Amino acid sequence: MPVRFSLSKPFNLLSMKKNNLLLISLLLITSFAQAQRVGSSPEYIKALTSEWKGERSADGRPHVSDAILAG
Repeated sequence: MPVRFSLSKPFNLLSMKKNNLLLISLLLITSFAQAQRVGSSPEYIKALTSEWKGERSADGRPHVSDAILAG
């Protein structure tokens, strides 16, 4: 049985305009979105952990032994 299309039903033009506006808005918002900076400078990390008196990694993080981390 063939599929028949009827043009007698009115197009819901207002709904289509709203959908198109929503799609365009989402595309514009996502095109201007930027990722946040995740890393911190070694100086900032050292300032946050200034009470640490032991070794530090090259990026400024305190070097903590595996025994302390596992416990």
